[in-house]
Amino acid sequence: MTEEISRIRHIYTTRYRKQDGDYSYVWHARNPVSYTFRQAQERAVINLLNQHNVRLEEARILDVGCGSGVFLQFLATLGAAPHNLYGVDLMEYRIDCARTLCPPAVHLAVEDAQFLSFYSNSFDLISQFTVFSSILDEAVRINVATEMDRVLKPGGFILWYDMKEHYKPDTHLQGINKTELQILFAGYKIIASRLLHHRLIYRLAHRSWLLCELIERIPGVPHTNMLALLQKP
Repeated sequence: MTEEISRIRHIYTTRYRKQDGDYSYVWHARNPVSYTFRQAQERAVINLLNQHNVRLEEARILDVGCGSGVFLQFLATLGAAPHNLYGVDLMEYRIDCARTLCPPAVHLAVEDAQFLSFYSNSFDLISQFTVFSSILDEAVRINVATEMDRVLKPGGFILWYDMKEHYKPDTHLQGINKTELQILFAGYKIIASRLLHHRLIYRLAHRSWLLCELIERIPGVPHTNMLALLQKP
């Protein structure tokens, strides 16, 4: 398991570490692929929260693998109180970035999600965005899921967004389908799920956002990611 954590740290220090001003990096905020994905993701999250009346105003929320804090900022714009927002990430440089971008009241820490420093049953909502697809070791995945379950209150929610498959082969990523999600969080109810991001968006985003929007609406087309809302018993 220590080897897996070292592998993840190495990948996020080298391959997935963006450089300021390098807009060619596909996940840079100003890259067309990145913002096309982000806009679709944010619309889907808002629709999901609204449809199932998930209140954020008084909720205590943890974002596992918070990165530079983009999703924590987004939650604050949706009404979550900054002092109730918590973010953890394995990479120190990402937490340093989050501290410069997030409201000062947001709690941020460098942590291995296998060993969260929070009390049991202390959060109303836990989010994770593309954390599990970065973990190749099954035991580590189980440990992270177990910790998320431990710190989530009974009746609390998990907001899940991750890859279910890959557009291109990548030995550093492994998608998780709905069946595997149900195994990781046994006993949880999947209240809702939605597939996002047509494979062709990687090619089309540089040409037309409208074309990306249209192709996303075609039923039955292959998608790379799944957004889901789970509830703890």
